[in-house]
Amino acid sequence: DLSLTESEKLAFDVALHFGTLIAILNLDISYFSYQNSINAIYQDHIGFLWIGTGQGLYRYNGYTVEVYKNHQGQPNLLTSNNILCLAGDSIGHLWVGTDRGITRLHLASGERVTYHLTDFNNTDHITVMTVTRDEQLWVGTKGGLYRYDAADDVFILHCDQRGNSRVPHSSITSILEDSQGYIWIGTWDRGLYRYDPTKGTYYELPR
Repeated sequence: DLSLTESEKLAFDVALHFGTLIAILNLDISYFSYQNSINAIYQDHIGFLWIGTGQGLYRYNGYTVEVYKNHQGQPNLLTSNNILCLAGDSIGHLWVGTDRGITRLHLASGERVTYHLTDFNNTDHITVMTVTRDEQLWVGTKGGLYRYDAADDVFILHCDQRGNSRVPHSSITSILEDSQGYIWIGTWDRGLYRYDPTKGTYYELPR
């Protein structure tokens, strides 16, 4: 069981704040240079820790670290080595957001699927991802908001340049599902929005 203690959680929070992973859980720090920023940490259902950095993806199993990154022998393992955010769902997928799209890894089989969001010039730069309680994957990018449609295996754009009934075309900085199931979306320069999934309606706040 790799469940984190409160002190270990605090140590990871400190590492995230300073952008560098240093001597946590006795990790071999030779994997993480001081120039290698720590952008995301996710613990999967088995207990493995996935660490997204500016130079690749790392998996810690409690004893050793396994590296996932593009290199000469395997140039297309990820959409980019610059990992910006991580999310997981209940069916064993790890979603890896980068500055050049999304890679979906199936943790059991190792199967990889890549996605590129090209509606605007900067929508392939992924900033934040959240899986809600009803297993909806929401993705924030530098160019807008997306929701993953599992039935059709596509990402649906939830913004437009006019902001009509949707989040406006803007950089998404944060996504949160609250206790009532509302989705809160923070933007870089267009304020805060709340999405009601039962009505399919966005509300700009404050109103």
